[in-house]
Amino acid sequence: MKTMKKRNVFLLLTMAVLLLVVGAFTGCQKEKVLTIGITQIVDHPSLDNCRNGALDKLAELGYVEGEDFAIEYESAQGDPSVANTIARQFVANKVDLIMAISTPSAQAAYGASMNEDIPVVFTAVSDPVAAELVGKDGAALKNITGTSDQMPMDEEFKLMQKLMPEAKKVGILHNTSEVNSDVQLALAQKTAEKYGMEVIDMGISSTNEIAAALDVLLPQIDILLNLTDNMVVSAMPLIAERSLEAKVPIIGSEEEQVKNGALASAGLDYYNLGKQTGEIVAKILGGTPAEDIPFESLKDVKLAVNTKVAEQLGITLPEDLVKQAAVVVNGDAE
Repeated sequence: MKTMKKRNVFLLLTMAVLLLVVGAFTGCQKEKVLTIGITQIVDHPSLDNCRNGALDKLAELGYVEGEDFAIEYESAQGDPSVANTIARQFVANKVDLIMAISTPSAQAAYGASMNEDIPVVFTAVSDPVAAELVGKDGAALKNITGTSDQMPMDEEFKLMQKLMPEAKKVGILHNTSEVNSDVQLALAQKTAEKYGMEVIDMGISSTNEIAAALDVLLPQIDILLNLTDNMVVSAMPLIAERSLEAKVPIIGSEEEQVKNGALASAGLDYYNLGKQTGEIVAKILGGTPAEDIPFESLKDVKLAVNTKVAEQLGITLPEDLVKQAAVVVNGDAE
């Protein structure tokens, strides 16, 4: 009888130990947290909205930060060489996925990871083909996909003509070292011809050159068109101040520029672009290879107007335009 009791106790203890081991193993499996490295060329509201949209979409889809994934976020502060360093560090850290926000960051991330098994999801890239992030025919490359923020250039020029029918000379500040800006400039020049307008371009290579470039550019133009040029957008407060002093309206490429002093935009919604990007990230985290997901573009145009800036410039905004606007800014330029 005692022997049987001892045997039963031994069996119970053995089972308990096995359950503990299995539980610990299962717990370890559940506690596997994926690391997403997010690299962004510079901190400014448009790209920040893109990042926030992606993270919000992951949350909507049930991914919990801290439980399912961890974030390593780095900004290159406008320096492409720093973007390369960040990308190499993410690869050295063996992150599970890199989300690269902007063309320079995406090029750096893909260059650093192309020989590694680390998928890259790009966003806010105007022309993925020109940036060599997809094939020449638009076909996917191994371990990379994402979303494009190609400007709806026709809509921007239609908006300019509606607001200033007499305007003929369109000024553009353009970062000469970013392929994203080269592509947009070429598209703007081609579109301007169609609308009987002329683009006057002023190239810059650093934010320190913007003030001097504006001194030369503003007296020559009727209107200033802001591209999704990261260097230019990061200097929006200065550009808005100088343009307002010169009584030259700014047409922005998205709503954050309108909130920061542009007259209007018929452009992109970077938060929604981010949400599209987050959906792609979720597919990859769920096991779909990046190359099996075609890159996407944001098609919807979002109209935004700044009534306070219009008043300061002495421009009367058409009533129907204000009614159509998804975003109406009534405060002073920030």
